[in-house]
Amino acid sequence: MAPLEDIQKTCRRFAANVITGHPGLDHNRRFPADIWQQMAAHKMFGLCLPESYGGRNENTRLLAGAIRTLVAASGNAGVAMTWLIHEIISYCLIFRFADDHQKNELLPDLAAGKITVSLAVSEPEIGAHPKHLKTEAYPENGLWHLNGKKCHITNGPMADWFIILAKTGKSERKNLFTAFLVHKDTKGLTVSEPAVLPFLRPCPHASISLEDCRINGCRIIGPPDNAFSEMAIPFRRIEDVLMMSLINGAIHSELNWLGKIAGHPSKPPNNKVLNELGHLKCSADAMGALADRAADLLDNKPDSRELTTLPLFLRAQAGEFQRRFKELTANLRGELSPDELPIARDIDGLLGIGRTIAQSRIIQTAKQLLMPG
Repeated sequence: MAPLEDIQKTCRRFAANVITGHPGLDHNRRFPADIWQQMAAHKMFGLCLPESYGGRNENTRLLAGAIRTLVAASGNAGVAMTWLIHEIISYCLIFRFADDHQKNELLPDLAAGKITVSLAVSEPEIGAHPKHLKTEAYPENGLWHLNGKKCHITNGPMADWFIILAKTGKSERKNLFTAFLVHKDTKGLTVSEPAVLPFLRPCPHASISLEDCRINGCRIIGPPDNAFSEMAIPFRRIEDVLMMSLINGAIHSELNWLGKIAGHPSKPPNNKVLNELGHLKCSADAMGALADRAADLLDNKPDSRELTTLPLFLRAQAGEFQRRFKELTANLRGELSPDELPIARDIDGLLGIGRTIAQSRIIQTAKQLLMPG
């Protein structure tokens, strides 16, 4: 069996046996420990990590297909989001930027699901713009002292380690950032209670505060002073691309639900309904193909401009899909309540995240088109 078919089969089995019917899944503030344990038992961790660290040595294209399948089969985007962030951080941050000691310390446990790591960039009332971030680190007596606050940390409540971006200097009016690996039990670090989000349950989010948190220099990960440009920005690009596969899986879950509603034997659909349903199916399949194309580029042409334009286009198409999906649902059975189909709420929430940034990127893309030459 091909690797993609194998992991897709695992995801369908996991969705049917573990996620579907799990009690209170759409209301949990914490990620259920038994689901995480079952992911480890199904060998779902470390897909992109080398076999030498306990991984499967696959690529991001396979991860994209796995995420889509898991969401489509389970109807839950929160579980998939928790898994996706674990996998991206393991491969794109720890494997790519950690030194040999850090890799040997963390990667085998990440591949086995024994630990997880969260990325902390955004700050309260600031967001993630490098010009405004305030968390800083300075060296003194052989240690680094970290002070500041971080928020919107995906998987934060369950993290064993945090990768924290902190200002470590300035150059020509530009802030310089260094990334630090900080264990959850480090003195001076406080993790908040899980944030209550109206979507993506049970994927947990947290805030942390750092008060004179002292870190040894060996806990620096990646390039000193250049962590934002070389780590945070590429991570966001990878996250944006793979998020399109997650959203596409959610869209297919909506379609499966809508097909059951429209195909009720007591009221067979007319041609108008069939036409609209067919358009939605074509749109979902086309978006999936483009999401796969973007994932292929991550593996083979990571500097391609399409890695900016494809996610922007897919975001717009997903928004249009949602509009037509809700309109058809309303025509068939009335307005969709927020709790009736949580996956629809999840899509709306995901499309709302970064909407302003996406609009800014679209305008920048237009400006590039107007540049001579």
